[in-house]
Amino acid sequence: MGEEGASYLYGDTVYASVSRLERYTSCPFSYFAKYGLKAKEREIFGLKNTHMGIVLHEMVKDLTGKIESFDDITYAKCLEECTGLYEEIYNMNYIFRRNNRLKLLGQRLVKRAAYAFYVSSLQLKEGEFRPYRSEISFGPGGEIPPVVISSSNKTIILNGRIDRIDVSEKGNEKFIRIIDYKSSVSPFMLYRVYEGLDLQLPVYLYAAVRNFNARPAGMYYFELDKPLVKVNGAIEAEELEKERMKMLKLKGYTLDSQSIISDADKSLKSKLINEHSINEMFLHLEKNIKRTCEDIFRGKNDILPVYDKIPACTYCKYKSICAFDDQKPGCRYRFINQKNDTEINWKE
Repeated sequence: MGEEGASYLYGDTVYASVSRLERYTSCPFSYFAKYGLKAKEREIFGLKNTHMGIVLHEMVKDLTGKIESFDDITYAKCLEECTGLYEEIYNMNYIFRRNNRLKLLGQRLVKRAAYAFYVSSLQLKEGEFRPYRSEISFGPGGEIPPVVISSSNKTIILNGRIDRIDVSEKGNEKFIRIIDYKSSVSPFMLYRVYEGLDLQLPVYLYAAVRNFNARPAGMYYFELDKPLVKVNGAIEAEELEKERMKMLKLKGYTLDSQSIISDADKSLKSKLINEHSINEMFLHLEKNIKRTCEDIFRGKNDILPVYDKIPACTYCKYKSICAFDDQKPGCRYRFINQKNDTEINWKE
């Protein structure tokens, strides 16, 4: 397409979410089809996974604002509050009233949200971190300034919404950690951050640390679910609950500092990363996003999907347009080197 075509489609400034950049890294043509051609699938009335994720997020966000103390929190109280919140959504949204199946699905969402918030509250009680802000936006007009990356008179302005920021204060220093809610959680791997495929947590942490003049303490995904537990034979209700709690541990990376580890709760299912590596990761993010920005504005729209355990084409909506087939001459994947954390050199 070239620079002239890219300038016509995108202008000199692109306002982008993190997922938009991740799409370009996964496959430049997929980015071009979605944001350049603005190709869309025909909308079909129904309840999608993204809709359910939004409902879960909204209930947890509203519940966070209603609960004043985590000391006397119970699952019954969370369920009662979530039921009231859902009734508001139910009355405003026809789709949950369309049939009994969707009505039942909505009731299950209430239980998932209530249980997830209950577990999250128990996790907070076990540590010294406390919720600082929730559903905080960064970007133009947001509560936090945007992340701005410029190159050759072209600019990408990143925006997003951080689900939860927790804080722990030590003397005059403030440590913050980022929690992102997910309706389903995939493993968070640093090599995917390095490759530009999983940018959400590190970019959000970068934006928060810079804005609040704080030090990074961790970045995690938390699954909004009441998961099923696989058992062999009979199991006591108390043991069942313990197993379920284990499945909902925060997943991500914690600052390799004894004071931060002791302040964190027992709910962490995380790896350790030192502050020097976090700062190097931030610098790598800046350079990587800058390179992505340059490629977008050069009009590079190659059909070049990544292959990381599975090909990026697996769930791509635009594969019928590009007709990619790795058996055809000229079609190839960009294979990802799945490095261990110790093998990653952020300066490369």
